[in-house]
Amino acid sequence: MAEKKDHSGNLLWRLLATLFAGANVCTVCLLWVCVLSTYLSPAKVPYLHLMGLAFPFFLVANVLFFVMWLIFKARYACIPLVGVLSVWGYVMDYCPISGDSDVADDAVCILSYNVGGMKAEKLPSLDSLVREVRPDIVCLQECPGSSAATNMLQSWQDSLGYAMCKDKSRVTLSRFPFVGKPPVIEFPSKEGGNGTLFSWVLIGADTVLLANNHLESNRLTEEDKSEYDQMIYEHQKEQIRQSGRMISRKLGNAAVYRGQQTDSLVSCIKRHDGCSMIFCGDFNDTPISYTFQSLRRRLESAYTEKGDGLSFSYNRKLFYVRIDHLFFTPDWECQKCYVDNTVDTSDHYPLVTYLHRKQK
Repeated sequence: MAEKKDHSGNLLWRLLATLFAGANVCTVCLLWVCVLSTYLSPAKVPYLHLMGLAFPFFLVANVLFFVMWLIFKARYACIPLVGVLSVWGYVMDYCPISGDSDVADDAVCILSYNVGGMKAEKLPSLDSLVREVRPDIVCLQECPGSSAATNMLQSWQDSLGYAMCKDKSRVTLSRFPFVGKPPVIEFPSKEGGNGTLFSWVLIGADTVLLANNHLESNRLTEEDKSEYDQMIYEHQKEQIRQSGRMISRKLGNAAVYRGQQTDSLVSCIKRHDGCSMIFCGDFNDTPISYTFQSLRRRLESAYTEKGDGLSFSYNRKLFYVRIDHLFFTPDWECQKCYVDNTVDTSDHYPLVTYLHRKQK
């Protein structure tokens, strides 16, 4: 009788192990689908883009499987281990681990910040940030055109020695002189405020193409976010289904525009091959996306090189993602990059980066 029980127990354990192994293989495959989505333009497959948002969940699932297998059946631990190691570069894009390094005295400090159309009462916080960090280059997105904002920008020019160029909602300020005629690209966009403000900046003896970007926003309203809250915390199947479809549709439509905008930026990078470039701003996409990876395959990512941990740059309730980035050509090295989450004057946090020119 005891032998029969042991046999039944072993059979049950083998069945459970097989089921869990199958589930683990599925999470590995889904992790690979997330990575695959970064190679395909959202214009062709808009909803596959949403898989990139699920990357951290599948990554965590594989880590948990790895721990479970080590405890109960160590030889199966190779399943999640191979899965994670095969996408390790993407893991480091999403959550890099880097130690502290010294910042050279002649490093160029760049502050990129989506100020979210700041109200007048919040402008003093931005003014304090700039005067404290004293960046060499400031790239602002969604900058208000109010008289108060205009006065603040003028005061920076007068007291901090910035030159300035701007368009509808983007402002670039630089201690280095602007030179030449910058390129212009027309973005397909549903919202008029999206685009890229280019400028040529003379840094030392070298001319650098600087791009201040704001790609297509997802345009989720407060009502949409409220529905998302309810979708997370309430378990009404029909409401979850309707809200999920609505949010997916908005995210998918915005991703299509961003994919086209990204292709325009990539074309610009190719046309200026051999030039020194710095591209920064609000790209409205996470590191596991067609936008980020298309640029990452051609330029270096500052946060990947010198960031530490997740550090979300978009900070509104239940929407915690890093969608503000800085990319640069290999003639630069990143010595420091961080998201300053102490500055809560917008729905974004500022990204601060220190770049140093490599020795020729």
